[in-house]
Amino acid sequence: CAQSHDFNAIEATLPLKEKWDFLRKPLKNKRIVALGESLHGVKEHNATKLELVQYLHEELGFNVLAIESDVARNHLINVYPSSLPDSALLKACFTPPWHTPEHLELLQYVQSKPNLHLIGFDVEVKYSMSELAQLLGLDLDTTAADLQHFQAHYARWKEVNGRLAVSSAGRDSTMAEVLAWIIDELYPNEKIMVSAHNYHLSKVSLFEPCMGELLRQRYKRQYFPIGFFHSEGNPKHLLRNMTYDLEAAELPENSVQFKLLESGQTEVFVDIQRQKRKHRWLSEDLYNITMAKRPLSRITLSEAFDGLIWIKKVTHPTYIIPHEYWDR
Repeated sequence: CAQSHDFNAIEATLPLKEKWDFLRKPLKNKRIVALGESLHGVKEHNATKLELVQYLHEELGFNVLAIESDVARNHLINVYPSSLPDSALLKACFTPPWHTPEHLELLQYVQSKPNLHLIGFDVEVKYSMSELAQLLGLDLDTTAADLQHFQAHYARWKEVNGRLAVSSAGRDSTMAEVLAWIIDELYPNEKIMVSAHNYHLSKVSLFEPCMGELLRQRYKRQYFPIGFFHSEGNPKHLLRNMTYDLEAAELPENSVQFKLLESGQTEVFVDIQRQKRKHRWLSEDLYNITMAKRPLSRITLSEAFDGLIWIKKVTHPTYIIPHEYWDR
């Protein structure tokens, strides 16, 4: 793998194993690898995470993929295989910002691997088990021990996004609680991949305790978060008809995005904790920019993440399932 500024340049043309095998060393002895994204509508981040799920599963033995989507729907589909067609299954498993071709391919990959399990860790809209069964086309045995065990936990978790939620405050605490159940009880002997926005995966909080901070406290150095960044392009976020335009000329020199442009590469992986002594800006308070003319946020990379993946220029995905709210 080529090196630039001691960063691993990601070579797009290499076979999957060769392309990502530099991760073998930093991920040794890690049980939880978290894969971020700068916004929810970045096509290249979606495609990169699809490759990473394949590599981590096939080469490093990560057999669980936990995603920032509803825990109940994903768990029930995992336990009771659904007969829904692929597009309906994508709609059931993933939140609307991820109704993309890349996530459909990811779902089909998971379905092709009997030892790879997909589960959500968000609590979106709470339904009864009978409502969920009807929604997902499942024939549930409500007396089954595994379903009753899940229901006992599900009853405790707060709904933070949906019809009964008062506000989103405490969402990260709830997601961390759900993930702890997944890691400690549901799959106690498996290595876990976590996919979510950078903010949720960070080891330090910006506004309130974030999920990654709570996971780091609980699992120490077994938890390895990788933030995803870009410096140019027009991705989307939650509202799928809105782009977040960013150009190199608009970047302040004391921003993460400008510093990464200086690598001279188009895609890199940075092992932050190993390289922060040589590259002091990894431990400096920098601006983190996702959209021009937006209030600037701050980040210290070495405090927030153990690694980062940067793609110079990104685009937005296409969406294969229309949605009245998210497309407004």
